[in-house]
Amino acid sequence: MPEPPVTQSRPKGLISCELCQHMILPAAMEKHVQSCHSPEAELQALMKSALRLPFVLLPPSKGGLRNAIESYTKLSHAHSHSLDGARFNWERLEQIESLDPSARYVGVKLWKGYVAFEFQHSDKVVLECPQTGNATYILIGDWRKMISATKAELRSEYSTLCTRIIHVSDWKSRVRQTVFGNPRALSWTSPNR
Repeated sequence: MPEPPVTQSRPKGLISCELCQHMILPAAMEKHVQSCHSPEAELQALMKSALRLPFVLLPPSKGGLRNAIESYTKLSHAHSHSLDGARFNWERLEQIESLDPSARYVGVKLWKGYVAFEFQHSDKVVLECPQTGNATYILIGDWRKMISATKAELRSEYSTLCTRIIHVSDWKSRVRQTVFGNPRALSWTSPNR
C-alpha cells in the first residue's frame, strides 16, 4: 500500500511576516522587521545583490578625460612588464570626448585601460582604449552586464548588441554614426567583425 503524501504544515505558534512571508514567532516579529526590513537592512541587501561594476566613474567634467588618461598612465606603470613596447594614441580618447559624453568610466578590473563613454541622447556606450592595436567597441543596452564578457564573447554572444570599429582613417565618423545615427547604414561597421 502506498504511503500518503507528505504535507507540510505550519509550525505551531509561528506567524507569517507580511513583508516577506517568512514564518516567525510572534515575540520575534518586531526584531525581524527591524533587522530585515528597515531601510538600512534593505539597502544592505540591495548592495549585496548589486552588480559590481569593474569600472570607476570619472568626474563629470572635461577634466574627467584628463583623469582617465592619468588613471591609464598609472595602470600602465603598474603593469609595465606586460606593456613593454606598447604604443599609445591619447588622441583616441580626445576624439570620443569631442562627442560630448555625459559620463566616463575607466576600467580597473575588467577591460583595463578602456574608458567607457555614456551619452545623454544615445542608448549606446563607447569603449575606447588608447593603446594601439585595440579596437573601439560600441555596446547597446545594459553595458554594465555585458562587460563581464571578453571581447571575443561580446562579438559572438552579443553580436547584435556590439559593434567593433577598427582604427582607420574614418573611425571617428563611424563611431559618431553608430552612436547617434543608424548603424545599419554603415555596411563596413558590421557587428560581427
